Amino acid sequence: TKLFELDLSSNNFTSLDISNNSGLTSLLCSDNNLSKIEVDNLLDKLILYNKSGNIFDAQNQIPAIVPDPLKVATLDSIWTTVLV
Repeated sequence: TKLFELDLSSNNFTSLDISNNSGLTSLLCSDNNLSKIEVDNLLDKLILYNKSGNIFDAQNQIPAIVPDPLKVATLDSIWTTVLV
């Protein structure tokens, strides 16, 4: 089964593995405990899949993070909405 939309918002996740989900077009993971490295890894995977997407939302991580701006810009050029 291929996942296209995944909403994992408002949990206490510290990591997410999307390596077997190249069909994702929506990934909502705001309000978790993802580190900067983890969010950068998610951005890397989504960029690698090079598939047009709808929304990636990784806002409001605790503690607050600032992902790699180049990775954000690259994904933003492929996906409709990128919120970090």
